[in-house]
Amino acid sequence: MSLSQFNKWLEDLERLLVEVGLHSKKRKEALSDWRQTTKKIAYLPVDYSAPVIDYQIEYFSGNGLACKDISLVLMHDNSPCGLWPLSATFEADGRWRIGSNGAAVLPPLFVAGLARKSVKSVTASCFKLLVSLCAHIGQPGFDSAEPFSGGEGLSVWHDQLMQGNAKVKLRHDLFIDLSGSLVEIKSGFRKSYKSLITSGSKLWKIQVITVADPQQWDEFRALHRTISGRVTRSEKSWLLQHDAIASGDAFFVCLRDDAEN
Repeated sequence: MSLSQFNKWLEDLERLLVEVGLHSKKRKEALSDWRQTTKKIAYLPVDYSAPVIDYQIEYFSGNGLACKDISLVLMHDNSPCGLWPLSATFEADGRWRIGSNGAAVLPPLFVAGLARKSVKSVTASCFKLLVSLCAHIGQPGFDSAEPFSGGEGLSVWHDQLMQGNAKVKLRHDLFIDLSGSLVEIKSGFRKSYKSLITSGSKLWKIQVITVADPQQWDEFRALHRTISGRVTRSEKSWLLQHDAIASGDAFFVCLRDDAEN
């Protein structure tokens, strides 16, 4: 895919945004707005964080797929009101596919306290844009995955999809709240697991790394290459993950045996 083809695609996107009345800024042109808005959301699923979006786009791009970030900072009354991770992937069959971070479409996520009427209005425009984009590129429908976002009940996005005759599949994910003390976290473990965790802590030296450590990160990369038997992703994708640790957006758990391996 040539640069001119992609630029033409972006022009089409701009036109569709106007047609559906969705006020927004491109994430790539408003990185500060994106990060500031994440701080105003009551619960931020990890897939909406800037480091994860950057990593996922690079992961697909580094493996031969032309994956472009078209995420939007949503606007209401001239102020950022929400985030919508979106990507466009140019696949082997010569077709575009609209998704989020190279996978299923994530719903728009809104700042805490935004009036429900406004949420419904902006969500409706997002839904119209998605339908229009799919029709424009000949994509026969889309998959959407709604992660846990701390809310109660079904979201406005879910309601919009159901009105569009969507089919629903339920998926279960497991999460743990790491904000409490270690004693509080352990109190939630099953009794049968506690002895296994104690045994593991005797077998391995465990480090939780929250600062940049290029030497240990290079060791981890080498281990990954040895276990995989080959290089599975681009050097830039590794650098993005290390940058996320350095910026405090991620942490790295390292286990070593008695021989420091």
